[in-house]
Amino acid sequence: MYVLFTEIMMNERLEFLKYLALESGNILNYYWNLGVKASLKQDGSVVTVADFEVSKFIQNEISKKFPFDIICDEEVVDSKIRLNNKGVWIIDPLDGSSDFHNK
Repeated sequence: MYVLFTEIMMNERLEFLKYLALESGNILNYYWNLGVKASLKQDGSVVTVADFEVSKFIQNEISKKFPFDIICDEEVVDSKIRLNNKGVWIIDPLDGSSDFHNK
């Protein structure tokens, strides 16, 4: 049985999401100024250390704040367990890694 999120619960998540976005932006700005090397994933798409650092940050923060939620991350192998959970976070830590790398 699924329990709907209340307005208070959604507001808590929205404020948390704002925090994640701002802090992730700080991490990305650091790597933007530093410059990063890229590698290729199995599917041929570009991935950088910035992708992994932001992914790690977001996953750690969500796991601390909402330990029962499931995280579906572009940089991590997907688990079908997310299909049976009410709290699911879908993460793409850096949309446009190739452009980020080629700046």
